[in-house]
Amino acid sequence: MTKRVARYQKAGRKAAQWLLGLQHDDGSFTGPDFREDVYHKTPYSLSMAGYFPQAHRLLEWVKKNDLQDSGELRHYYSPNVMQVYKDAWMLHGAQRLGRFDISYPVMDFMVTSQAACGGFPCEGRDEQQVRSLTTAWCGHAALYMGRLDVARKAGDCLQQMIAQQPDEMKYYFFMTLDGKLITPEIAADAPAIDAFVDATQPNQLYWEVGITMIFLGHLYQATGAAEYLQTATSFFEFNLRCRDDVFAHPNSAKNGLGAAVYYSLTRDKRARDAACRLADFLVATQEPAGGWRYEHEDDTLTIRVDHAAEYNIVLHTIPSILAAMDA
Repeated sequence: MTKRVARYQKAGRKAAQWLLGLQHDDGSFTGPDFREDVYHKTPYSLSMAGYFPQAHRLLEWVKKNDLQDSGELRHYYSPNVMQVYKDAWMLHGAQRLGRFDISYPVMDFMVTSQAACGGFPCEGRDEQQVRSLTTAWCGHAALYMGRLDVARKAGDCLQQMIAQQPDEMKYYFFMTLDGKLITPEIAADAPAIDAFVDATQPNQLYWEVGITMIFLGHLYQATGAAEYLQTATSFFEFNLRCRDDVFAHPNSAKNGLGAAVYYSLTRDKRARDAACRLADFLVATQEPAGGWRYEHEDDTLTIRVDHAAEYNIVLHTIPSILAAMDA
């Protein structure tokens, strides 16, 4: 395991170094070759690799150019920018680095998006549905801020999301604001189309399942409430019902990290093996320069920056957990 841990960390650091090659002197990650709002994961990522001055420099740029008086992060908004989800990523990075001048106002603004059911929309407060991806990551951000009230509501929403699933081979991941799962049966009366992960098919949006495992595992740590670990178990078991690419796909980074968190709580060796499979996949598919871009994706810096930032976090966090558990 020691050699494996070192290999994962080396690949993560290579990704972070590649990101640094794109950073401007003022700390920003902007340019004509990639979208200006793609830096939302980068403060968190750079800190994971030990590049604290560069992460702080980026956050200083964000404070000057992105943060509004209301606590809203402008993110150079364009259609389909996933505003609330990106707010949560930026909050993670700022809070971990002690940039409370960013994390506290962003948290105060982000919580205004929490729906009655406890979930969070992806695009903005006017959206008429919540999504598991955003609910989990906003709830996780709330944990970092000590806002257990917000985190518990998000966790309870995700419990309801899996409890209402009509088919054990599908995971529907949108809900109405009042907490009704959006499935084909109600889609005609709901504000969103039905969307789901189909365990019988490859190439799915696996992250919708993986990110909930990360959050619910940590929510269990914070509260000791067994029901959150039980729900995390349900999500992990759904992973195991999926096709073979569930832990070997560009969409699976969060699943591998979720499996590592789950392993730390349960010592379930299936979860350890799943986390290693995902990390091995990332190492095997990393480009020589340090980024990632897969055949089915557009050949753009936007893709590479987003992948490198997130995969670096995963490739540092998984081996940290495994080294601690298997010492």
